[in-house]
Amino acid sequence: MSDDPFLVAADWDAELAAEWAVRLDDRAADEMQVRLRRRVCELAGLRPGDHAVELGCGTGSLLADLAAAVGDSGAVLGLEPQPYLADRARARLAGSPAVTVHVGSAQTLPLTAASVDAVVAQTVLIHLAPATLDDALCEARRVLKPGGRLVSADLDAGTRVIDHPDRVTTRAITTYNCDYQFADGWLARRLPRLLRSAGFSVESVEIHPHLAAGPEGYMFAGAVRLAQAAMTSGAITKEAGERWIGQLRELAEAGSFLTSIDYYVTAAVR
Repeated sequence: MSDDPFLVAADWDAELAAEWAVRLDDRAADEMQVRLRRRVCELAGLRPGDHAVELGCGTGSLLADLAAAVGDSGAVLGLEPQPYLADRARARLAGSPAVTVHVGSAQTLPLTAASVDAVVAQTVLIHLAPATLDDALCEARRVLKPGGRLVSADLDAGTRVIDHPDRVTTRAITTYNCDYQFADGWLARRLPRLLRSAGFSVESVEIHPHLAAGPEGYMFAGAVRLAQAAMTSGAITKEAGERWIGQLRELAEAGSFLTSIDYYVTAAVR
């Protein structure tokens, strides 16, 4: 059974929603994420006047890039199931006439058939249960114009690397993260096959590594949270987890922290 909190994002309480909003904004500020969003926009091929949809827009970082691509003559719809995150996205894009944010799910898009030029998703499809993912891909294909493009950027949780002297506990933490903290931690590597099955023509697949060699930024805090989640789930003992986190902090203080993960960016055509 998955422990992915995004499976029930619509039901988060205010405290949890606010916590995730901060995490999403911290991640979005990282230069690697900035470059990733830029590449998503490039592959979407958007021009002024185009119409685009973002599935799971979160607090709106990618929406801002999409809005810039289509200009005031275009239109961008952000779909977000979590109401607080949707409100944050609306506040971020309040000055953009091109953007509308709708509280809703990826499997029911409030759009007519063949009405948009691009559908994009960043770190979203990995959080969709299999049946929901199938519906979301069908909906994306329905609303895309012939020749319209779907672009997804998702981490592959099986590629996570953390340098740590305790290999056994590290493997247990990263395996728990991949297998239980996402609806499908291998979704990114499987997505081209799933898109073909849904009737898309896959145009390209790219790998964008994200690397952190210091404790600054979101990836160090994320590694600590992975260990804490593995402790809570019982994947590792409390003693092993606390020892692992302590050693990780010592490495960081000595200037020897390193972690990485690969993002797969897949572009497909209707």
